[in-house]
Amino acid sequence: MGIDWHMVLEAFGYFSSILIVFSLTRTSVKKLWIINAIGAICYIIYAVLAGSYPGALMNLGALVIDIVQLYRLYHVHSSFETVETSAQSHYFQWFVDRHSEDIQDYDPEERYKTAQHLLYYVRDNEVAGLLAYNDIEDGRIEIVLDYVTEKFRDCRIGRYFFGDTNPFFRSLGITEFTTRTKNPKHEQYLKQLNFTSTSDGMWSKTLRHNLVAQI
Repeated sequence: MGIDWHMVLEAFGYFSSILIVFSLTRTSVKKLWIINAIGAICYIIYAVLAGSYPGALMNLGALVIDIVQLYRLYHVHSSFETVETSAQSHYFQWFVDRHSEDIQDYDPEERYKTAQHLLYYVRDNEVAGLLAYNDIEDGRIEIVLDYVTEKFRDCRIGRYFFGDTNPFFRSLGITEFTTRTKNPKHEQYLKQLNFTSTSDGMWSKTLRHNLVAQI
């Protein structure tokens, strides 16, 4: 019995459509555009093979938009700031309640509630996450929570604040970050930021302060 290529092509068309719809459910704009672009490419292939050229043209336009948006994401300047807060702040309490389930994955012991320093990550004038850390000694700090909301999880915040050229921690005399986690997603994130695993669940990164600060 031969392969029914017509059925295979139709199945591929349905898969492409489902992929495009699925992309619209992503809260991360980066994931939305990447998945949508893949879906658009698949649908263009299906439409050309099926002779549906208007459908191919429409998805070609969508693909161009996805590529432009991804280019802007990585090449257009973003502003990064931090804003100090406290555990007694009403906004802080609202923020952690709003994201409590997600935050639990990163700090199940809720150490952030008693941290010495609490800061909001602010990206392009939007509160994008929460940083909580304790001073250790000799320029070392222990990060107990490094949380970024899903919308901003493209590593740009982490690369900026924990990068060698960021002036924020350098101005505070901080030379080394340490943190503890066994969350596989968080471990992958730390690897992308060039943290190294020092022992079971422990990670660290040393800043090189001789670099010129860039934004």
